Amino acid sequence: RRLSGEDPQKTPAPDADCRPPLRMRIWPIVSMVLILLSGVIGTPAPALYGDGLVTLLGGGTIAILIGVELYWDPQDDRAQFAFVLLLGLASIALMTVQPSGTAVLGTYAAVASAVMRLPKRLALAAIIPIIAIVDIGILAAASERFLVFAWTNIAYIFMFVIGHLVRLSENHQIQAQALLEEEERTRLARNETAALDERSRIARELHDVLAHSLSALSVELEGARLLALDRDVDSEVIAAIGRAPRHAAA
Repeated sequence: RRLSGEDPQKTPAPDADCRPPLRMRIWPIVSMVLILLSGVIGTPAPALYGDGLVTLLGGGTIAILIGVELYWDPQDDRAQFAFVLLLGLASIALMTVQPSGTAVLGTYAAVASAVMRLPKRLALAAIIPIIAIVDIGILAAASERFLVFAWTNIAYIFMFVIGHLVRLSENHQIQAQALLEEEERTRLARNETAALDERSRIARELHDVLAHSLSALSVELEGARLLALDRDVDSEVIAAIGRAPRHAAA
């Protein structure tokens, strides 16, 4: 959920904002906003007693989850599991007192979010109880229970498939980005290796040219020393000329 002056051989530090992309977060946010609005204007209205208390608690939980999704969005799997489960249960609570409202959207969002964000086992651990509670409630209370049961579960299957496809797409994008970054690091490493090879070649050529020049200089100096001996030049001059080849050889 989730690559300017830096060493090209080091792996870039991950982006500090590693929240899921907008397409993975917009559906639960929109769903929760609709549920919250429906809960506030629906019947029973939020209150401190009776069914209104259920509306208040369910709506308050949804409002807190909206804030979590917008401003915190925890990355830990357990925190995401708690988020999905709370979204589903709060929506179910609102469905029990406002059956004609939009709370069922929250259970759809919970299913899709679980598939997109959680490992397989945690996703199933969140999805199964949410769907089971909703199905039991439908079979126990709905007037056209079997038709409602069928359409509701078709919607859950649809949200499961959509969530799975979005997760696959995101994983493919992450892999493609990782491959691009690896290719860029390889290119930079090749460029650095080529630069080092070029510097080594230039250094070798300079060394060869300098060694040849110094060898020629040593020969010339030795010739000058012998010529000075033959011409009976001052001994100090001859000694100085004799020392010069040693310095050139060094």
